Amino acid sequence: MRVLVTGATGYIGGRLVFRLLEQGHMVRVLVRNPEHVAGRRWVSDVEVVPGDLLDPSSLEGVFENIDAAYY
Repeated sequence: MRVLVTGATGYIGGRLVFRLLEQGHMVRVLVRNPEHVAGRRWVSDVEVVPGDLLDPSSLEGVFENIDAAYY
């Protein structure tokens, strides 16, 4: 399953990403600033997409080929 996670730089979101990867899901994370995920242990295993849910123009293509999303 392809899963989109917003809030991946936060406490819950970061742990959710790790768990989804453990279960074999392909994960895309939406972050305002990609530099904020640079040190995460899972960063090389996810697709990092810059964007902001409050800025619709930054979301073009973010939800393409996504089966589930966590906010």
